[in-house]
Amino acid sequence: PSARADFQAGEALVTVDQSQTSRVANHRGADAVVATRRGTGAVKVGAGMGTKVRRGKRPTPPRPLPPQPTWAAEEPGLFVSLGGRPTTLSGSWEKVAEAVNYRVEIATGADGRGPVGATGVPATINRFELRGLQPGTYYVAVSSVDADQFESRLTDWRAVRLVETELL
Repeated sequence: PSARADFQAGEALVTVDQSQTSRVANHRGADAVVATRRGTGAVKVGAGMGTKVRRGKRPTPPRPLPPQPTWAAEEPGLFVSLGGRPTTLSGSWEKVAEAVNYRVEIATGADGRGPVGATGVPATINRFELRGLQPGTYYVAVSSVDADQFESRLTDWRAVRLVETELL
C-alpha cells in the first residue's frame, strides 16, 4: 500500500506491517527500483540491501540486510522412531549478532515447496524441534530478522529424515 518495487531478476522479499510500512529486501540478483506508491522518490536497492517505505513518505536510503544464518556443524540428519513412538527432529544454527529473531520454515520439498509450517523464534533460541511428524524427509531453512524487521536470505534447505523401525 505504500510502495512500488520493480525487479528484473533475482530473489527478494517484500513485507508490509500493520502500519502499512513496506520493506523491500533485495536478497540477490539485479538492482531493484523502489519508489512511493505514486512512483516518486525512487531508490536503487542492490543485492544484499533493503529499503523501507512508510505510508506517504519516500523510501529510506538502502541499508545492508542482516547476515544469513549458517547451520551448526555436524548436526544429525537422520532420526529413528521406534515402533511409531513420537520422535523429535531437531537441529541448530549459529547465532547472528544482529538478529532479534529468526524465521524457521519447514517443507516437504528440497526447494521449499510443499510448506509444512513456519514460525518466528526470539534470538535467544537458535534451534528447531519438530514433533508429531509422519515418517519421511523434511527440509528446514532459517533466516535472521533485525530490529528494523528486515529479513536475511534463507539458509540452504537442510534435509532431516525420519524413519520408522521396530525392535525384534
